[in-house]
This record gives sequence, C-alpha cells and structure tokens, in this order.
Amino acid sequence: MDRWGAPALCVVDRNAAPFFGATSVGVHLHCYVRSATGLQLWVAQRAADKATYPSMWDSTVAGGQPVGLGLAANMCKEAAEEAGLDAALSGRAHSTGVLSQMTSQSDGSCLKQSLYFVWDLEVAEDWEPRAADGEVACFERWDMQRLEREVREGELLR
Repeated sequence: MDRWGAPALCVVDRNAAPFFGATSVGVHLHCYVRSATGLQLWVAQRAADKATYPSMWDSTVAGGQPVGLGLAANMCKEAAEEAGLDAALSGRAHSTGVLSQMTSQSDGSCLKQSLYFVWDLEVAEDWEPRAADGEVACFERWDMQRLEREVREGELLR
C-alpha cells in the first residue's frame, strides 16, 4: 500500500499477520489525570479469556485496526466499546505518534511487527472508565511510580 486509505488488495487477520510477514496495526488511547500528587494513568487489565496476553495490563483502550475505518474513528469506536467513553470525550484526545514494536515467541519464532497509533486524553479526576464489552476485566488508576515499577519489574503473568 502506498498510502493510508488506498483500496485493500487483501485482508489478513492480525493474529495471522506474522505468518505472512505483514504488519499488524492497532490503536491505543491513554487516559490520564493531573491530580494533586502528580500524573496518574488509567490502565486496563485484559480479560482472562482473551486469546492474547490474558489478564495482563494494557493501555486504557487498545484495539486492532479494521479495514475501511479511519484511525481516529477506530480509536473513538474502541474507546466507547472498551471504556464507555462517549464520542465527545474521546474526540478530544490528542494524537501523540506511532509506536513500532517487534515481538516473538520465547523461542524466537513467529516474529511479529506491529504499529500502534497512540492518543492521549486528559480526563477529570472524578472520571472512571467502565468495562463495556467484556475485553477488559477491570481498570485501575496508577501513579507514575507504580507504572514505572510495573514496566521495570512487573510479573510476566498475572
């Protein structure tokens, strides 16, 4: 594809993408609060029955990019489905860039390239996400010290 929005020549499920050497594309939204004690981030614990990374912590909202839907529109759709955000609130999110990630199985097989388009959204201190579609078990609001500790030292499995 030469450009975003060009007609799709074929569609590959993102779980099959690494087997075809295709890049998986997704959207992530980080909802944060400026509290009296500093920045805090809402994180989502993935449902235990998710096929990939069950029960692990994730961005407030995360989802795959379907064919035929724009990136911002998909972020707003995922925000409504996963965290109960209405379009007026998720529409205020700021695009902050693209994250490129390369992962593999522990034995080095199944190399997977992913691109995540990322948005940040400041929310009110009394706002809380609500798990709306069953893909998220729960949400927690972490301060930056907890977030750093989990990234550096957190358990691989919960």
